[in-house]
Amino acid sequence: EIMRRYGDGQKKEYSRQNLLEEEYRVFCAVDQDDYQFKTEHVEIPTFLKDHIDDIVLVKRLREVMALRGFRRISPDQPTSDDDRFKGYNQEKDCIPLSNVPQSWLPAIEMLGEGIFIKVSEEKLQEWEAGNSIRYTEMEQRLSHSNVGCDNFSARYVLLHTLAHLLIRQLSLECGYSGASIKEKIYSTYPGSSVAMSGILLYTSTSDSDGSLGGLVRMGLPEPFEQIFRNMLQEATWCSSDPICQNMTQGYESLNYAACHACTLLPETSCEMRNCLLDRVALIGTIESQTKGFFGDLISR
Repeated sequence: EIMRRYGDGQKKEYSRQNLLEEEYRVFCAVDQDDYQFKTEHVEIPTFLKDHIDDIVLVKRLREVMALRGFRRISPDQPTSDDDRFKGYNQEKDCIPLSNVPQSWLPAIEMLGEGIFIKVSEEKLQEWEAGNSIRYTEMEQRLSHSNVGCDNFSARYVLLHTLAHLLIRQLSLECGYSGASIKEKIYSTYPGSSVAMSGILLYTSTSDSDGSLGGLVRMGLPEPFEQIFRNMLQEATWCSSDPICQNMTQGYESLNYAACHACTLLPETSCEMRNCLLDRVALIGTIESQTKGFFGDLISR
């Protein structure tokens, strides 16, 4: 299918950006229903209508995980000016699975369910205009680290942090452990005409346990509103505040207000190694909640 749509006999590269943008379009489209993928758009709680444009129950999804090879030195490709990785060769470091090139890879099919949330594009652009400068230093650190994020922006930090905080709250209320709920962030790529502002929170396993409906049920209007209110309440104060809110922390100092007490998840749940997080993006600072994207909802 990928070769048919992107090959055209010219071996065009199918990138992660292509994958995310296509998935995002499907989630935002009309309800889907087939044996591998089923979605249902539901009503947005009145409490959140100014901040969220869409909530989609993903009642059935399939995830295929393929093993390409092994890498020992660095999990991502480091930047060329990083002295710690002089002489590093990405192609040589990634050890193939076979001495003889094969036309296939070992893979596993995972079945699951989830909740897709599309944040208001208009509200997000307004927030970005006033807060993007806060993440200039984080972007500079990222460019000199071996953590790869091609679509980094203030928007990505906000969406990523929202996903973490919701997963932590969902794990308390839906019966799944935090380690079994994963995230996927859909944030606009630089120079792309496809504006993305969504997150997918999902669980998947190799058997039927990943499609029993426990997570999907939490996306219905009444439980979702309660979960969101509880999430905002918990995020407002960390047991490590005010220190947590006023320092850089985490791997390569790639987090702001985010620690194990308030925001971080098991590594298997996060797509960015528990980096690029900032609780202030959602709830603002102790002095000014209005700096947070959801700051105006906290007192309601």
